[in-house]
Amino acid sequence: MIELLVVLAIIAVLIVVLLISIGSPANRAKDARSKKHLFELKVAFEEYYNDNYCYPPPTWFDDAADCNSDQFAPYIDRIECDPKTNLPYEIEYDGGGCDWFKVYTNLYYPDEELCSKYGGGSGDYNYGVSATNTEVTLNCGTSPSPTPSGSPIPTPSPSPSPSPSPEGDYYCQAIDNCAFYDNVVWTCTPNYTTANCDTECSWRTGACVLD
Repeated sequence: MIELLVVLAIIAVLIVVLLISIGSPANRAKDARSKKHLFELKVAFEEYYNDNYCYPPPTWFDDAADCNSDQFAPYIDRIECDPKTNLPYEIEYDGGGCDWFKVYTNLYYPDEELCSKYGGGSGDYNYGVSATNTEVTLNCGTSPSPTPSGSPIPTPSPSPSPSPSPEGDYYCQAIDNCAFYDNVVWTCTPNYTTANCDTECSWRTGACVLD
């Protein structure tokens, strides 16, 4: 009888270890998917602003029915929603919706670099992106509750920001095309601190990977 209890206890421990080992990569995949979605939204918001001098209306991102809709085309083919909640990502605007935006979510594994810059807030989210003329406020003590899994990660397609180009992170997206990228989400090589990529895009291109 005691031997049977010992065997059952060992089996229970092995099941727990197995569930942890399976669950962690699945949650990291969801985090990568959320980071990809927020980066794509940031780029799309900036492109929409360049064409319309205002950001897209909040009614496009305030209901579960907006998930997978094409109302933000051609800037985004379909609106992706948070894989952890199956609802649109949280989006904040200034009063008129034409000066700045912030997009938020919760990650299972908060981004340490982003938390060190913008953490310490009392909000409900531990990850976000924003227009370049404002900053997100994060509460890195929050975390989501579990759900289904991630998707492939594409190469970035950065676009000019509605506000003046900041000093910082640029890479050669194509020949003769120096583009700004978000160093919180992407690592690009080679990278430059000037908006003309030190004129090296006339003969070379760079590559980016998701952090």
